[in-house]
Amino acid sequence: MAIASPVEQIKERVSLIDLIGQRVRLLKSGRNFKGLCPFHNEKTPSFYVFPDRDGYHCFGCSQHGDVFTWVMQTEHVDFGEALRQLAERAGVQLTSRQARGVEDERRGRLHEVNAAAVRYFQSMLFTPQGAPALRYLDERGLTRATIEAFQLGWAPDSWDSLLTRLAQDGYTQDELATAGLAVERETEGHYDRFRGRITFPIHDARGETIGFGGRGLGDAQPKYLNSSDSPIFTKGSALYALDVARAAIRKEGVAIIVEGYMDALAAHQAGIANVVAALGTALTEEHLNMLKRLAPRVVLALDADAAGDAAALRTLEVVRATYGKIALPVADRRGLVRLRYDQVLDVRVARLPVGKDPDDVIRKSPELFRQLVTEARPILEVLIDAELARAGADPIARGQAADAVLDVVKDLPNPVVADQFTRLLAERAAVDYEALRLRLHDLRRAARRRVGPAPAVREAATPEPEPMRDWLTFEEFVKTRIASNTEAARPVLHDLSPDDFYRADARAIFDAWQPLLAGSEPPGGDDLVAVLDGPLAEHAAWIVAWGAALPAAETDELVALVTHLRMLNYRREIAMIELRQRDGERPVDAVEREGARLLELITQVRHLERLPGGRLTRPWREVFRAEARLGPLRTVARERRPAALDQPPPPLEEAAS
Repeated sequence: MAIASPVEQIKERVSLIDLIGQRVRLLKSGRNFKGLCPFHNEKTPSFYVFPDRDGYHCFGCSQHGDVFTWVMQTEHVDFGEALRQLAERAGVQLTSRQARGVEDERRGRLHEVNAAAVRYFQSMLFTPQGAPALRYLDERGLTRATIEAFQLGWAPDSWDSLLTRLAQDGYTQDELATAGLAVERETEGHYDRFRGRITFPIHDARGETIGFGGRGLGDAQPKYLNSSDSPIFTKGSALYALDVARAAIRKEGVAIIVEGYMDALAAHQAGIANVVAALGTALTEEHLNMLKRLAPRVVLALDADAAGDAAALRTLEVVRATYGKIALPVADRRGLVRLRYDQVLDVRVARLPVGKDPDDVIRKSPELFRQLVTEARPILEVLIDAELARAGADPIARGQAADAVLDVVKDLPNPVVADQFTRLLAERAAVDYEALRLRLHDLRRAARRRVGPAPAVREAATPEPEPMRDWLTFEEFVKTRIASNTEAARPVLHDLSPDDFYRADARAIFDAWQPLLAGSEPPGGDDLVAVLDGPLAEHAAWIVAWGAALPAAETDELVALVTHLRMLNYRREIAMIELRQRDGERPVDAVEREGARLLELITQVRHLERLPGGRLTRPWREVFRAEARLGPLRTVARERRPAALDQPPPPLEEAAS
């Protein structure tokens, strides 16, 4: 059984009726309870507790909330103290988050070291020592604007020029070695890693310098050299120019991957801004995980030769590792958001003219390069053609080629896509489709047999931690999208406050996030977790991680999410008022007050429904349609007056937790 965070364990174990009943005399009213409000003076009960929703609401003074809000309001404490009190009452163990201060300071120092190295290398490029490098860049067609925009530089052909210069700024040799800029000698001391090389700063998605690539001139070997791995840089998970390409990748819906730094620079200089480069390595799962959040399609710009085919097929094995890991959000009839993992990253191969690399093609004709990208073929189609070409006319070899293709097809999570490639294989191989379909079935069955039953767990083994739940409430989903897209969320943050969130823990988390989100630099996921402690930090870490498999969000989507969050809150209050209207023991002034509030809420809902929804992706339209079907609330926008409810509404997105 999956469990949630300590916050949710507390909500499960602490009875709101018992907790409030210690202060308020509650009377049964249908499925709910009512009593005199403890927050204002009244003679007729307008304070209601809804056990099905684990919440309370006063229709006189509008105070409302859950178990945490109750303790905060009655004990006059903050959320942290309310959490500690309720955890003790519920018998829930609270754990403190690990200290992050020292590690954050260390990583920040490494970013500073790299930034200082960028400034030094840039300054050296425009000195007499850097003249050969500047001449080479000019011969490769790079303009001064491109050189400066991408912060290209020159590392002098010296064993210690960078060490000496950065020591003047207070950076130690050990710090440069940790950053991958210096190498430790076998005897004593260190020497510069980059010597006599053009330097290409490598940035993370936030624009922080995390490492360097260096190209030697003349016969220098190796021709290209990268920073060694460090706490902030791993060659297998970094992409050159990603920081400047990410906006264009989102806009175009396509990420183009080239092999070298110069290829990427030529593309950006020609206005093809959705291009990144691998750092002289084969693509990794980490690379694709980064790109799948930005765009649904990746195009590999490869040479039209055997080496290009080999590179494409190596990438295919990496693509297979992403199967079942690419998600789309969907909503059930209660409006709870889940992830559906049946999507496949659309990886395609653009075949360049023989003997030409992207830099050559782009410098001659940027339009030709764009056309080749547009005509790129799915990587599975490349596999089909490569396997059949290798097999030739030999019947046995062609059967083996078909098996090699079907072995990949069998793992596709979407059966419709799998069927399409099976039909393409049948057409290209001139084989009966039904024969291939039966063979595919056999391969899948054999794969299931190989997996076999799960191994028995020995009694002495430590039990695995139980997984978090696999769904989010709508307001949790709003937070996870903001946390994963802090830069795109900036335009909506000035109009969003903790009061827009219904649950006390959701308000506490967003309240702690606000200063970071309003800062000059967009915070990362670690930053958003670090400002919290205990269960709230654990819950925030889960919220941040939950959306990692989702594509990146545009501002329009986030605006629509906030609009629907407010609409959901209005509908929740409408439902509560309608429940209240079922109670006949109400004074006239309460009826009039509730009627006026109901009309105001319905007006607000209709206003929000008329607002432009922005560019919503298809799955989000489904989410909002599902939210609009939340029981009796689906009639809110169409009714001239609110309809009486035959039964309490089904659990709304927050109550279901």
